[in-house]
Amino acid sequence: MSPKGNREKPTRPRSRSSRRAAGAKKTGPVTPPRAATSHAEALVVGIGASAGGLEALKAFFGAMPPGSGLVFVVVVHLDPTHSSLMPELLAKTTPLSVEQAHDRQPLEADHVYIIPPNRTLTVDQGLLRVREVADRRGLRGTIDHFFRSLAADQRSNAVGIVLSGTGTEGMLGARAIKAEEGLVMAQAPDTASQPSMPANVIATGLVDFVLAPDKMPRALLEYAHDTRAHRAPAVAAPEASTPAVASASRVFRMTYLLLGRRPHAGLLPTTPDRQWC
Repeated sequence: MSPKGNREKPTRPRSRSSRRAAGAKKTGPVTPPRAATSHAEALVVGIGASAGGLEALKAFFGAMPPGSGLVFVVVVHLDPTHSSLMPELLAKTTPLSVEQAHDRQPLEADHVYIIPPNRTLTVDQGLLRVREVADRRGLRGTIDHFFRSLAADQRSNAVGIVLSGTGTEGMLGARAIKAEEGLVMAQAPDTASQPSMPANVIATGLVDFVLAPDKMPRALLEYAHDTRAHRAPAVAAPEASTPAVASASRVFRMTYLLLGRRPHAGLLPTTPDRQWC
């Protein structure tokens, strides 16, 4: 599937010569340029991880079935002085296409893109933007930086997942994603080798699901299915069954909002000022 652009560029007026050529017989098919991901087509899932994140990523992608129609972008803290084996390691755990991200690369469904070492990663109009960093200070906040760009570009199609790691990365990004009505998930701290990063995100009170990494794919796929169903064009039902259909729909939506997107009770307090470092 070739993803469509999040914001289409205006069409340039045709020149006189091109208008004259419009009536000429075509000599062959014209291939349109590849576009970036459309809001209506795929959720874009940003995954942030740090220390202990590799095992969590393996568990997550090991449980993710092929053909989900989702796009995955992995932003991890890497040693800026060495090449990364992350793409090769994750490719062994999943049937999805796994590759290192490249600048101006269009997002495609059922692909996993991984940040390169010593680079920052953002998304703009459905294209990945990769930029080299002059010194290590520019690598601070790479997860939040990506999450904020993801929220701005994909809006309600944005999903942010915070896995094992130390520090507070992900908190600012989670706020940006929730401000655009996207989805935020965090690893259950008792399953993380380094729990402070997911714990701090959970403490904001903005997390929709708190789960072990291998339990996240099922919840994510159910959310994606529900999102697509609500965005699909409404089909008029026979008049006699309309009240029953409407009632069932209301019950489903209420149940989903009350139960499906609430952090698991008892795991952590959700006061915004609580810090686990």
